[in-house]
Amino acid sequence: MKKTVLNKYQSNLITPLTDHSTQFKGLSGISDNLVKKRMKVLIKIFKNTNEAYKSIMEVDKTYDDQISKSN
Repeated sequence: MKKTVLNKYQSNLITPLTDHSTQFKGLSGISDNLVKKRMKVLIKIFKNTNEAYKSIMEVDKTYDDQISKSN
């Protein structure tokens, strides 16, 4: 279980952020528009991460309501 959680953390958070961060090397030679574009992608990653965590926390873990409705 612990290995599975660590693998998901690595593949769903660390790897995308690391890959994205490489785009910011040498920013002094690029246009403002390109920096803004890359920042929008980073913000989207963070928003998706927050929404994913929120949806995980809001899950009805028992599913009692769904089971009782189907009976």
